[in-house]
Amino acid sequence: MKNKTWAFVGCGWAGGDMAQKLVESGRKINGLYSRNFERASEFAKKYGIDTVYESIDSLCNDERIENVYIATPHSVHAQHIKACLLSGKNVLCEKA
Repeated sequence: MKNKTWAFVGCGWAGGDMAQKLVESGRKINGLYSRNFERASEFAKKYGIDTVYESIDSLCNDERIENVYIATPHSVHAQHIKACLLSGKNVLCEKA
């Protein structure tokens, strides 16, 4: 079975937990967007993520990305989920 491409939105503790599990299972995280570019760059280095996006739109417009894990504060879940779904991405968000 083909490994699907993943990107993350957010890089807090929930994102770190999920990133660790994906990496441990042999999966690659291909991209990351966070409102804090410096923190995102550190997270990307830790988990071997190649691309750090400067905007949610940049992530959504990347045709290589198939799946997006939403790990942002609850108050912005809806806007990030909507942006990803409208761009044709599969979305995993553990909280409503």
